[in-house]
Amino acid sequence: MFRYIFLLIIFGFVSIEIYFFHLVNNFIGTFFTLILTVASGFLGLVLAKRQGLSTISGIRNISDLQKIHLTKMFNGLGIMIAA
Repeated sequence: MFRYIFLLIIFGFVSIEIYFFHLVNNFIGTFFTLILTVASGFLGLVLAKRQGLSTISGIRNISDLQKIHLTKMFNGLGIMIAA
């Protein structure tokens, strides 16, 4: 049952995203929509890299102190998944 609800939620988000792409495309045109899409992907990649490197350095500092900090590790995992 949970699988079907999860698939419906994912399908709903994808449908909404496609609808907004269509609206933006009608408003500013195909070329500028593609430019905005690529630019937002590049910006997301840069931000994910910055956050990922910050998380890695934080984990290294903690490992120097011989401590395991699971919150930083899960944050890094979330950043990798989001990227």
